[in-house]
Amino acid sequence: MERDGVPIRVIAPGKVYRRDSDITHTPMFHQVEGLVIDKE
Repeated sequence: MERDGVPIRVIAPGKVYRRDSDITHTPMFHQVEGLVIDKE
């Protein structure tokens, strides 16, 4: 941040895998996370 300054915006989509013994859920799902850093 000191070198490039703000604002910083990141979007991170991806596949998520989980171990689940419940047959009604799939072990893989998609998730999107976002992060924004600004002065105010």
